[in-house]
Amino acid sequence: TPLTHSSAASDVYKRQDYYSPELDVQYMLEMDEGRLMFRIKDREAREMTAMFGETFETPDWGAFKFKRDSEGDITGFLLSSGRVRNVLFKRQ
Repeated sequence: TPLTHSSAASDVYKRQDYYSPELDVQYMLEMDEGRLMFRIKDREAREMTAMFGETFETPDWGAFKFKRDSEGDITGFLLSSGRVRNVLFKRQ
């Protein structure tokens, strides 16, 4: 059974931009009608599916494992897709 996003999660995963210096690319994540969505620039948004804990996936882009600081705030995520593992994206 896939995890679902609660209303509390919608506050945590509000619209944020994330940047990877390694890839020199910016991704945007936001909640839309209770669904966590992923977007790159002007491309169509993709729904992210909860996997386990704070790891979500999109079939075309891979797994996003969110990172938090000691206060519980999301600071970024690690992206893994295919042979690429743990590319850091920092919250802007």
